[in-house]
Formats: sequence, structure tokens, C-alpha cells
Amino acid sequence: MPHCPICLFTETPLSSSSCSLCDTPFDTPFDTPFEKPLDSPSISSVNSSILSRNSSSNSLTSLLDYLPPPPSTLTLGSTPISPYGIGTLPLSISYSSSGRPPRPSALQILQHAFKLNVGYIDTGDSYHPGDDPGYMESCLGEVRTEGVGQVIGTKGGMELVGSKSTDWRLRKFREGEVRECVEGSRRRLGVESLGVWSFHHCEGYGEEEFGRLVREAKECKEEGLVENIGLCNVRLDQLEFARSIVEIAAVQNQWNLWNREAEFEIDEEVGGKRKRKVGKRGVLRYCQENGIVFFPYGMFGGVKARYAEGRPGKVSVHDFKTVVDMAEEKGVSPNQLVMAYVRQKWNCVCLIVGCRKKERIDELVKIRDGLVLFTEGEMEVLDAI
Repeated sequence: MPHCPICLFTETPLSSSSCSLCDTPFDTPFDTPFEKPLDSPSISSVNSSILSRNSSSNSLTSLLDYLPPPPSTLTLGSTPISPYGIGTLPLSISYSSSGRPPRPSALQILQHAFKLNVGYIDTGDSYHPGDDPGYMESCLGEVRTEGVGQVIGTKGGMELVGSKSTDWRLRKFREGEVRECVEGSRRRLGVESLGVWSFHHCEGYGEEEFGRLVREAKECKEEGLVENIGLCNVRLDQLEFARSIVEIAAVQNQWNLWNREAEFEIDEEVGGKRKRKVGKRGVLRYCQENGIVFFPYGMFGGVKARYAEGRPGKVSVHDFKTVVDMAEEKGVSPNQLVMAYVRQKWNCVCLIVGCRKKERIDELVKIRDGLVLFTEGEMEVLDAI
């Protein structure tokens, strides 16, 4: 990767003629950031574009106070991807009072995502209105393109029994039904091998039954029907158990400012002794330590907001004054600030933003292509929420 002589950024693609962080041309005739006077016009212009959207300060010292940005790619199994993705559930069902978009509009939104080279597109075989099974997978199969570093991930094991986002129930797989589920998704998506196939809800299974299902998924992977296996809504003990059978490339669990259990230390001190907790505690931390991609869902609250103790009445990130104020200072939306924060804190995270409008995808891409920088102090403030 090119090494920027101004800001020392090293994640710019080889094909670029200027730094992705500060826009310095790579033909700048000096090798270190301090070989030109600090009042040089080129350095002033470099800093102003970065600092203007991150703080009211305008000095090189402030720029150097910012933490290095997170890596621009993640490795999903053996595939490098951009860590910025979309979720298709809001295109599939009546996710809010405005209902779901008609199929032509949904197809246009998906085409927009592919055009912008969104790294990951999350769907599921139950993402459909009640009268059209496999609806969203079929939509994706219709508009799918072969983008570099793009992966479509789907999941099975839940049934939508109504028309709303809360009308779910567990679909218990009988023997052989994992393969049937995989084959159905392959057919609707029009692919030979699924980029990621995940169990939609792991918590409803006992160990023996869960082990049988994971082994069935492993057979699908060994036969080339699935490239990577993932787990959704999974406890830490289940994740460790599944990894004893087959490689797990991805996990999708809830994470938001209401529910940060996935970040906690895996062990808890009880009576002066370290004790392993059974549950979802520490799953994100475990993924970070073991090279597993973590897809957080429910990042912004809204319909799925959880009411944590001591925070009654908060239903979206806009209700957290700390987030709103910092976002305004940096010139981004509260949603964009939360996305940038979780990527900065946890490099294993791939964002999946539920989209029902093109504007939500554009909001995501601005975080990918622009940059929100944080100081250690700002990260500590957001950690404390």
C-alpha cells in the first residue's frame, strides 16, 4: 500500500493517485510529514478537509491526536470484503407503518447497493411477505452482480408467521432439512455456492440437536454448496461448540447502545473468582480475538429498540444527547457516528444497515468513503454510554 507522506496513512488502494485519508497526491516531493514547514499551503489544505468534519480545531497537533482509522477490509472466511453492508429485511416486510416498498422500488434499491459496491448484503429465506416465500432471495437473484469483494449472506431456521418484524417463530430443522434449506436459497439466488449460510436463531436448540445441524451444514460446505457458515442469535457456549465441529466465519447478534452485552469481558468475577457466564456475554469480544466477522443488528434502535435499565423512553440513537452533540460537531448524522464508533472500537465488525430507501445506503457509503476520526477521549465518552 502507498505510504502517505503527510498523515502516514497506509490503507490507500494501490490504484489511487492520492491518499484516501487526506487527499495528498503521492507525487508530493518529500518523505516525512515534517520536511516541509508547518505553515505550508499544502499541509494546511490537507488538514482542513479532515479537521473541518471532526472538530472545531484547525491545527496539525489536533490531527495527530486522532486514532488511526480501522482497516478498510475484513476477511470473511478467505474472502476480503469491505466492512460496510446492508440488511434487506425492511425491503421484505412491513417493517414500519409505511409498509414495505413495492417490488420495482426494492429492485432499484438493491441495484443501487450493488452499483456502490456495498461489501455485504444480508438476507434470509424468511425475508418475505406471507404470500411469497423466498421473496427477497428471488429479488437479489434478479439483480445480483459479481462485484469484487461483495458477498450475499443468507440464513435459515426462522419462519415469519405474520406481516410485521416481530412475527417470528423458530423453524425446527428435521434431519436433512438444512440441506433442503441451502438448496432452496442457492436456487433463488442463482448461485452455485452461497457466500454465507447462517443458522437464523441458534438459541432454540439443545446441544445434541444443534450439533447434528452444524454437522449437516459442514457437509454442505464440504460439497461446495456453501462457502462459509455463520451463526445468528448465538450464545458463547454454542459458538465454541460449533467451532469444535466446523469453521465459523461469521456471527450476527444484537448490538446497540441499549444492549452492549456482546462487548463485555467473557468471564465475570464472582466472589473473587473468574467465572464463565453462559449467554451472549462477550460474543463480540470472542469474535475479535478469533478472527470471526461480527454483524451487529439493531444498531440504531427504532422498532427493535430495547429498554435497558435506567434508560426508559429512549427509542433511537437520536435520544442520546452525547451522540447527537458529537455527531453535530463532526458534521455527520447520529447514525453515522454510531457506525463509525463501532467500527473504530471493534475491527471485526461488518456493518449491516437496514435499508428501505437509497438514502440509507448513501449514508453508509459516506462513512466508508469519507472518514470520521476519533480521539481517545471521544472514544472513552462513547464507551461510557
